[in-house]
Amino acid sequence: MTGEKVAYFQHRGERSVKHHGVTEQRAPVRVSFMIDRLSRAGTEMQLLALIRGLDRRRVQPSLVLLDGADDLSRALEPEDCTVLRLGLPRLWSRQALRAARLLRTFWQEQRPDIVQFYFLDAAHFGIPLARWSGIRRIVRVQNNLGYWRREQRDWRVLWWDRFIRRGVDVVITNSQAGRDALIQGGYRPEQVQVMENGVDTERFRGFLLPDTTKRRVRVGCVANLRAVKNIDGLMRVARKLTDRYPQLVFEVAGEGEQRAELERLHAELELGERFVLRGRVEDVAGFL
Repeated sequence: MTGEKVAYFQHRGERSVKHHGVTEQRAPVRVSFMIDRLSRAGTEMQLLALIRGLDRRRVQPSLVLLDGADDLSRALEPEDCTVLRLGLPRLWSRQALRAARLLRTFWQEQRPDIVQFYFLDAAHFGIPLARWSGIRRIVRVQNNLGYWRREQRDWRVLWWDRFIRRGVDVVITNSQAGRDALIQGGYRPEQVQVMENGVDTERFRGFLLPDTTKRRVRVGCVANLRAVKNIDGLMRVARKLTDRYPQLVFEVAGEGEQRAELERLHAELELGERFVLRGRVEDVAGFL
């Protein structure tokens, strides 16, 4: 959660006027967040931290999950926040019309001032409905360029993305490179704002540079096992480096749908104990 984002919401929520010596505080800003589902991944965990950290006197959040029916997603749902699960794993399905009616009814009841979208499917499904529901401000978060570029190889996805772009007021990304790419893709410069990831790096500043003269040098990676993370590329590089440097060991902390494929590649490259897929790691700081 970034300080800029919290400050923005606080500014919207805390405007007050003094009348006859009495301070009248505005009602909380109603913000609805929409994402595909919840998991123990970077964007999802940052969103949950943001929702938990919001002052309910100033910002009243709600959360819409495009799918969200699986056990992990349900277990991660935040308390003190209204959650709507649409149960829609695929956009182009028979359930889409029912989900659209359900979502529009939900937003008409909640009356959010702002809706903030994460990920491609949630944005493609929700942005037109948000405008149709009369929501005044629409924010879109586009951080990982790998996902967007991979999906937009399909001309239908690209066409629809361009169509819904006109309904977006602000686009948030987490790097200058991301901002440049979004502007190149058609957004106006004034639409795109950079908010760096809210990760506290101070706790890592006391670490010394790695001693490469040790008998064992461990290379760590924290990433979900998804194609866009390119763990297979890391494995192939590891195969070349471990032949040259016998002290090298690679460890990856993360889980995902690509595990079976990566395990087959691991066996094919004969990496053995030199490359370890650790799976889900709760204490990431300890791992690092």
